Order: sequence, then C-alpha cells, then structure tokens
Amino acid sequence: MAITIAVLGTGSIGTRHYNCLTQIEGVNPIAVPTRPERVAELQAQGINAKAEVPDKAEGIVIATDTARHLSDWQTYQDRFCLVEKPLAGNITPELESLVESTKGRAFTACVLRFNRTLTELKSMLKDWGSPDFVAVRCTSHLPSWRPGRDYRTLYSAQPGQGGALRELIHEVDYAGWMFGWPNSVQGQLTPATNIEIADEEAAKFIWQGTNTNIIFELDLVSDPTTRMVLAKFGEASIMTNLVENKILVQENLKVSTNEFADPRDAMYTRQLQSFVHAIQGENSAPLATAEEGLKALRVIEAVRLSSATGQPVNL
Repeated sequence: MAITIAVLGTGSIGTRHYNCLTQIEGVNPIAVPTRPERVAELQAQGINAKAEVPDKAEGIVIATDTARHLSDWQTYQDRFCLVEKPLAGNITPELESLVESTKGRAFTACVLRFNRTLTELKSMLKDWGSPDFVAVRCTSHLPSWRPGRDYRTLYSAQPGQGGALRELIHEVDYAGWMFGWPNSVQGQLTPATNIEIADEEAAKFIWQGTNTNIIFELDLVSDPTTRMVLAKFGEASIMTNLVENKILVQENLKVSTNEFADPRDAMYTRQLQSFVHAIQGENSAPLATAEEGLKALRVIEAVRLSSATGQPVNL
C-alpha cells in the first residue's frame, strides 16, 4: 500500500518536495497550498492537489513560511513531520515542548546532509580523524534567489524569519553533524545595509568544539554564490566545493580532485526517501532530527547573544 505524504505549502521549495516525492516508488504525494483557491490551478497542471491535508496522510512535509512552522507542526504533531529549515524562527517553550513530545517522528529538512560532496567528506573523516581546524563559508545573493519575485515581499525579509543565520542554517547543521556540536561560540553580526531585510545580512563566528574549532563566514549579499568547507590536518587538507560538487585533497605535496555529477533535486529525493524510511520504521540516517534542528537554533541564538554582548557564549 502506498504511503501518503502531504506537502503543506506550494511555493518553490514545496513544489520541489512534491516533484521529488513523485519519483519515489510507493509514495502518494499530495500538494496542499496555503491558499485553497490555488487548488484548481494546481490540478490543471496535473498536480494532485487538495484543499486540506487528508486524514490518511501518514507524513507531512511542512514547507510554509518560517513563521508558520511551529503552528503547522503543532497541528500535525500526531503524524510524521519533516519541517523545512529552520525548525522555527526562534526558540520558545512551545517549540522545546513539541520537540520533546514528537521524538522519533519529527525531522528538519537540512538537505545538505544528502549532498554527495559532504557525505564523501564525512566518510573520509573516519580515516582522517578530527581536523585541526575547519573553515565553513557560504556567501550568496538573496535578491537573486527567486527570479521574478521581489525578495522584500517574501518571508526572508521579515523580522524573525530571515537573516544570514536562519537562511544559511544548513552550514550550522552539517558542521554539527560532521564535526560535533560546539561547547561555545563567539561572533559578530552585520546589520542589513546592502539589502532590505529586517535581520542581519552577514555573520562571522567561531565555535569551539571538543575536538575541532570551526570558523564560519556567512552572508546574503555576495555574488556569485560560494559554498565550501576546508578541513586542515597538519600539512594536509580536504576542501569541498558544494557549488561545483568537487572535493580537493592535498596530501604529501600531491593534489587530487574528485567531481560528482549530482543534480540538485537528487539530494532532495534522497532526503525524502529517508523520511519515507522513518515512516516505515526503518533507519532514516542521515536525516536531521527535530532535536538536531533545535541544536542548530541554539547555536544561532548564541551567536546573536555573543554579537550583542561581545562575549563568548557557552552552550
């Protein structure tokens, strides 16, 4: 019997989730727009759209605006839920309670865990061990993300929903997943002056981990996009380029490069397949749990506090 998964929200990311679900055998995807009047329009495009989430849906993908994540998740907390990143705009007692009460059936969509360059790097760490130092850099140009739409009218520009830390929380998540979560953070935020958003346009911070310290550089005002991780091991290093899907390894004065042919939708499909495994009671790794989504939020809130006080913040 097919597993029914409803995708709540039919913007660009919700549409990607729906399309990728159609590629997974044994899954019946349903698109549920936030505006019911869109149902007929979507159905005319051949999309299986409904005005409401059906009772038979075992899984829910929550791809609505960040400000709605918590309330939408609360509504469907009895189902398996995959909540788009970030898990919520801010940490609240309601969020913490929901994370605790939905253990085992709630996840957050940090899709870069399914990027082949990062999964290869994580695999290499089993042999290389803990790096001496890591640098994580992600720079992008927010106004170019959705061509044809004014970014200032979208949730990304609204207070408590956007900003470099929330928009680029993928970097926080995969760093914790690969290298371990931090004991403390210290950093500085740059207020938005180059783009019209309510929260910071850039963030630089360092976290101190048990085995590895990591420097982060994130911004929403640079073009072209860069996304990279550099791990140093003495004189050797591994660098991943997530934009070009390449890994460059420098060891013993030799340099080698490995390139992966991996369409962007492929990692979304792999993430959704892991969500299906969770619904089936199988191993869903490396899908990010809601508990890990909360950890990532704690990190970015600590960076905000550190920027405001000028002091390191313990986690």
